[in-house]
Order: sequence, then C-alpha cells, then structure tokens
Amino acid sequence: MTKPIFLLLFTCVLSAETHAQTHLKGQRFVEIQGGVVDGFSAHHQLGIQGLISTGCYNRQYNAWKATASYMQKPIIGTDMTSAGQLRQVSIGWGYEFNLWRNAYRTRFVRGSFQPIATYETVPASSSPMMSDSICATMPSGGRFIVGAEAGVETEFAPVILSIRQRWLPKSGMQSFYTLVSVGWRLHGR
Repeated sequence: MTKPIFLLLFTCVLSAETHAQTHLKGQRFVEIQGGVVDGFSAHHQLGIQGLISTGCYNRQYNAWKATASYMQKPIIGTDMTSAGQLRQVSIGWGYEFNLWRNAYRTRFVRGSFQPIATYETVPASSSPMMSDSICATMPSGGRFIVGAEAGVETEFAPVILSIRQRWLPKSGMQSFYTLVSVGWRLHGR
C-alpha cells in the first residue's frame, strides 16, 4: 500500500511544471473526491462521502462550481444501539475563491461556499430501542432539506485535500457535519 502512495506523491512533485498552464480564464475543470465524515468522537461514528464537481475559472483564479455529493454515516445511539445508515444526496452551486497561490500556479489554497439542496433518508428501525437512546426519538423516512457548505481546500496540482463544514439545520440527526476528503482535479484545455 505504501508503494502506490509514494508513487502518486512522487508523480505529483515531478508533474508540477506540466500543470503550470492551468487555472486560465474560461478553463473548465472536473473534480472527484472521496473521504470521511465526522467520527472525531465516540458519539459521532465515522462515515464516508464522495463528490464530483465541475466549474469554470475566471481571471482571478476563482470559479463558479456545481457539485453533486453522496454521504453515508452509521447511526449509533447513546446506548450503542445501531439503527442503520443515514444517507444524504446533495447538489449545490457555489463560488470557490483563491486565498493563496505560488508563482508557478501549481499550489493553491482556496475557500468555498455553496448553498445545497439535500435529500436525506433515515431508516425506520425495527429493533427495540432503549428509551434514553438518541435512536428512539429520531425521525424516519426521507425528506428534502436545504443548507450550506463552506470549506478550505489545498491543491497540489492535480491532487486536492479538502475540509468542509456542512450545515443542515433541519437534518434528522445533527445540524453540522465535518467532511474531510482527498481528490483529483482534471483540467480541460
């Protein structure tokens, strides 16, 4: 496993000059990311997420960006009762702005903000639950909710490291989700 990771990092370092003519005005990109959701405490179990987005750069290396994402996370009560999986499918349209770049335009730090529309499903639990469990009072079924997503990402052309905070005030489980992911950005010519 370490050999492919080392090879990927080595390739990124050597390809810095070949990616120097990216982020030009009007240039399009497609970005694919995968990562984890929450899981930073015992009460919030680790989940998975993936996204694909596309956009077009303007003159200042900023971009309008459309995103489609999927998130899946286990639901665990305070009594460690498992109630299935929380699933969210989201689409968003937002703005990505440049915070820093190097002189060769191969390293970027960006901020982003986008409103999102999400379809959230929480399974109906068939197992008996304890009355003090968070699972005993959670709603079941699916519903549409709206929210926002803000984050910071670092690009080492073409690899992207991203951390985002998702805010869904009407979510059935929690209002805030932390998403950490790694991905690949492909630029058009």
